[in-house]
Amino acid sequence: VTAYVSNTTISENNIYRAVTSAPYPLSMQGLAEGSTVTWSSSDDKIAKVSDDGVVTPVSVGDVTITATEEKLSGAKVQYTCTVHITNPVLSKTSVELAKDTTMDIFVSGTKGQANWTSDNPDIAMVSIYYSSNGINAVLRGVNEGSTVIHAYVDGIELKCIVTITNPHIIR
Repeated sequence: VTAYVSNTTISENNIYRAVTSAPYPLSMQGLAEGSTVTWSSSDDKIAKVSDDGVVTPVSVGDVTITATEEKLSGAKVQYTCTVHITNPVLSKTSVELAKDTTMDIFVSGTKGQANWTSDNPDIAMVSIYYSSNGINAVLRGVNEGSTVIHAYVDGIELKCIVTITNPHIIR
């Protein structure tokens, strides 16, 4: 008996994509010469996959994308990727915050991890912390003005407009 070791892999095994995200390309690496690949989805109502491995989210849920490699010998090998289609929602889309105060902000509707940024950290800073809900963020009012906080998650961008005020106490 002769055993052959395959170097074939699928580009991803587990991904999170939002319903509204752009189509996402999967690919195969290390295919044997002359092999062909057929792509399929376990549920086209959740995500579709094109003949060239591009996954298009349709509705919230989990789906298995399968790439079936057919070798010149006729042997078939399957590779899978679990795709989680989500509907991420930012807890705030606009907020007014006093200078030198903080407020929590988070993304719900996904188990994907958000990356957070501020257009102008001199006005409002965003820092992350870990909780049982995943990675959340804390906004801190630095200086008076307005800026935008961005959360990038599951292939989409969510925005929160932040206005920092400088209230004065009158006695």
